[in-house]
Amino acid sequence: MRKVYADSAVFLNAADPPDIAIFHLVQKLSFNSLVKSIRLPSRSQENESFNNQRAVSIGWGGVSSGLPRFLQYGSFRVRNDCGFREWQICTKGEGLTDLRGGDSGGPLFIVENGEPTLIGVNVFIVNGLVGSTRVSKFLQFINDVTGIPIR
Repeated sequence: MRKVYADSAVFLNAADPPDIAIFHLVQKLSFNSLVKSIRLPSRSQENESFNNQRAVSIGWGGVSSGLPRFLQYGSFRVRNDCGFREWQICTKGEGLTDLRGGDSGGPLFIVENGEPTLIGVNVFIVNGLVGSTRVSKFLQFINDVTGIPIR
């Protein structure tokens, strides 16, 4: 890793800053069938709540027998009634789905027209609710650091 970028305007002025950063890697990533990019939210989604949408999360969090042998995933429902901060997304697992220790930093995404869109980065679990950093609130920061055009 060459450098880590954080949104200093938010981090320096917040008692409980959002958990989001950009890593500048020394080597280029090689994309293949197991390593893929994911689409960022569009500018029109900056204030989207995503309420009641189905989202998917992926991670290596613990299972009853310890660490999983395979990457785990689960289905979650986005909720707006959790009282979280505006830069957070609240979700609740559907059925037996839940996040576990080790899932932090993993993606939370929705599928739009058959394509995944990253809406959150998993941060914490409290009383069965998952709190994720809302990526759409940091699109300008992502654009400023990376130069990636935001659709």
